Amino acid sequence: TSPEATQLSDVTTLLARRWKVVAAVALTGLLLGACAFAVIPARYEASSTVSVNPMSTAPFTTTVDTARAVNMPTEEALITSREVASAASVALRPKVRISPTSLRKAVAVSTPPNSLILTINVTADSADHAVAEANAVAEAYLDARRDDARAKVDRLVEETSKQLASVTKAADAPDATPARKRPLNVRSDALAANLARLGTLDVDPGQVVSRAEQPEGRSTPSFVQLGLAGLFLGLLFGIPIALLRKED
Repeated sequence: TSPEATQLSDVTTLLARRWKVVAAVALTGLLLGACAFAVIPARYEASSTVSVNPMSTAPFTTTVDTARAVNMPTEEALITSREVASAASVALRPKVRISPTSLRKAVAVSTPPNSLILTINVTADSADHAVAEANAVAEAYLDARRDDARAKVDRLVEETSKQLASVTKAADAPDATPARKRPLNVRSDALAANLARLGTLDVDPGQVVSRAEQPEGRSTPSFVQLGLAGLFLGLLFGIPIALLRKED
């Protein structure tokens, strides 16, 4: 018999004699894992997915680069903004009561490369809350984007209308000569066309393509996972303790 085999046999024999030590430490690890399950708060994750619709930031430009019309890092920042969190917090009441600050901390956003898709992940203390919060944030984000687009269009309409009124007034002035009126009329027609174009601008922010659904389980470790982890650590420490323990 080789020395290695003899040494392994001695270790096995020693562990067999001191199995109670190994079992006791392993059981302690199992109990610690169970205690960890009771102490660690349960957390649940839910995700909603939003498709972002490009909206032109330069409506009077004939060519619009769709790839540049949406800045996805900016859209991600908007989702986690206080504006969106506040709107979502209000929409969730009275079913879920959560402050905008807490909601912002619970939200994480991801975007696949070279896409206009946003995935909104929310972590909450219950499955129902996680689902409700993920959907509320998605809707609040789309509302904020729509309101921002409409505000920009309204501002452009106001500015263009003032310019058109000023040009029309100058063209209708009694002292306006035909030579003076000609460029003013051209300018007036262009402004009128811009106003018409503003009325047809697409202010659709996008849509929720996948609403959050009930998660299958908690995102934090389960009782079985923590129990097995504790048992494994107990064995990991129990075997050397048994080997190093002195005989009574």
